Amino acid sequence: MPSCTADIVEVGAAVRWYETCHCRGTDPCPDWLNVSMRALHPMDGWAVEMHEPDGAEVAGRHLRGYRSAQLLVARYSGDPVTLTMYPTKGPHRQVAMTVYLAEGSARVVGDGGAADLHPGDLVVVPPDGFCAIHFNEVSSVLLIGLPHPEPDLVRPGLHRLVPLADAGRALADALVEPPVQPFDVVAAGWAEGALRELVMGVMAVDAAPADRRAEVRARARAHVDVHFADPTLSAPDVALGLGMSVRSLHEAFAGSDETVARIIRARRVIGAKALLAARPNLNLAGVARRSGFGGPDQFRRVFRAEVGCLPGEYRAGTLAP
Repeated sequence: MPSCTADIVEVGAAVRWYETCHCRGTDPCPDWLNVSMRALHPMDGWAVEMHEPDGAEVAGRHLRGYRSAQLLVARYSGDPVTLTMYPTKGPHRQVAMTVYLAEGSARVVGDGGAADLHPGDLVVVPPDGFCAIHFNEVSSVLLIGLPHPEPDLVRPGLHRLVPLADAGRALADALVEPPVQPFDVVAAGWAEGALRELVMGVMAVDAAPADRRAEVRARARAHVDVHFADPTLSAPDVALGLGMSVRSLHEAFAGSDETVARIIRARRVIGAKALLAARPNLNLAGVARRSGFGGPDQFRRVFRAEVGCLPGEYRAGTLAP
C-alpha cells in the first residue's frame, strides 16, 4: 500500500498544504487530522471542517489547498467527504462559497434546505448560517471560498451563475501547486487578488440594482488587491479598470468610512507586512518597491502611521523566537 503524506507550509496568514491518505477504515490517519486542523483554520470569523460521513469506509483521499485570512482554495479527490462551514464567535462578514465540480456530484445542506450543486453554482451563507457540502464518490472538486466584503451584495442561498473561466481555475491551481515548496508569498498574493477579482465579477451578476454601490466598492477592493504594487495606482486607474468614471467611483464610496486612497494605502501595508515576515533578507527599499510605495521614506512614514511601529521593528518582532 502506498505511504501517506501530509505537509504544510505557513507564511504569515497564508497556508499551503498537501495531503494524501491511503489508510483503510472509518478514520483518517493522525497526520491527515493534524494537518487538516492546522490548515482549515477559522477564516475571518468562520470555521471550516472536513470529515468523512458517519460509518464511511475510507480507502483513499487526496487534498491540496491554500488558505489566507480572506480566501480558501481546495482541490480534493477521493472517497466521500463533507465540508462544513459555520460562524465562530466575534464579528465576522458574510462568506460566499463558489463550488466547481470537475467530475462527480455534490449536495449542499444549509439552514435554507438542500440542493444539488453543479459547475458554476454559488452558495452564499449568511453570517448566522450553516453550510455542509457533501462530496459523494468524488473524482475531482475545486472549491473556492471567500469572506464577502459587502454582506448585502449577494442574497443568501444557492445561485445558478456562470462558471468561472479557465483563467480562474488556472489561478486557483496556481495557489495550490506546487504542493508545498517553494512558497512565493508575493506570487501567491497576486494570484489570490486576481482570483478574488474574478469571483467578485461572477458574484456581481446576481447583484440587485439597489446594491450597485456595494458592488462597485467590492470590485474596487478586488482591483486594488491585484494592482497595489504599482506605485502610480490611484483612483483614476481603479475607475478605468472598472470601466467607469472617477466621479461614479467616488460616489460609490460616499457615506462610507472608506476611500479609494485609503484602500490602496492599507493594501500596500498588508503586502509589506507579508514581505517583512516572509523575506528576512530583502532590504527595506526592496520591500517598499514590491509593495507599491514610492520609496523607503514614504514606506516608513505610512507603515508607522498604519501599524504603530517602523518596518524594521515589525520584522524583528515577527522573527523573534
